[in-house]
Amino acid sequence: MAMLASTVPVLYFQGRIGKGVVFIYFYIIAVNTMLLSRSTSIFTTVLITILNYISIAFPLTSVQWFTARRTKLLVLSSFLLSLCLGIPRYLSVFVGENHLKEEQFNVSRLNEFPNILKPTQFSRFFYGTLNGVHNQIDYWAPLPLLMIFILLSYWNVRKINKRRKDLNFNQKNDIQAVTMFLPVVIALFVCNISPIVYYSFMHFKGIIYREMFAMVCLSAALNSSLNFPIYYFRASNFRNEARSLLSQQSIPTIQVMSSLGE
Repeated sequence: MAMLASTVPVLYFQGRIGKGVVFIYFYIIAVNTMLLSRSTSIFTTVLITILNYISIAFPLTSVQWFTARRTKLLVLSSFLLSLCLGIPRYLSVFVGENHLKEEQFNVSRLNEFPNILKPTQFSRFFYGTLNGVHNQIDYWAPLPLLMIFILLSYWNVRKINKRRKDLNFNQKNDIQAVTMFLPVVIALFVCNISPIVYYSFMHFKGIIYREMFAMVCLSAALNSSLNFPIYYFRASNFRNEARSLLSQQSIPTIQVMSSLGE
């Protein structure tokens, strides 16, 4: 989805593909869905980072606080938060006829387009009255939280490792989970630098750079593709389950291919 959202605008503005209403709506849905997926990923990662810190800092009480049911509700809450932040993007624009030339706007590159994106009444509320607060939370809030709880988790792990012989089995598992999850957090942190730069330019200067948005899409695709190899090479349980699943899927494929050969 991210690759599609970053490639389509270039083709569109260069006139290599259609410029109809259906295509523009397809592009907007693709972009907004990519941004929604990005938000869900980053807020879920923030939640896991916070839970990992609490499990290390408060090992006894965290078991009582975060039961299986409460943890599921927290994950669901992170998804609902991402959905609430994403809904304004779906409701803020619509595709209408291009009247820029008639309105004497000097936008020569857009005069050839029969249809363009126009703001809805909702956009005035979301971006005018609320000053785009959903985007500010989405782009600016997660990374400071990640930095704070990464540093706190690292500090607690170093402090606990000094008395490693006194740790019980659950505490050792919690430390292992934090160290295993740390590369995922670092990858997410690095891949979200370009979205912050992109949104800062858009928020303070009112300018959307096509190249910056392409970097946002590519960083989202890169971040999504890194999770599997990180878990595969750092977690033996995940690696064994992945190998078992792939071997189970390969057997029916081999049987089908052999039957076709016969």
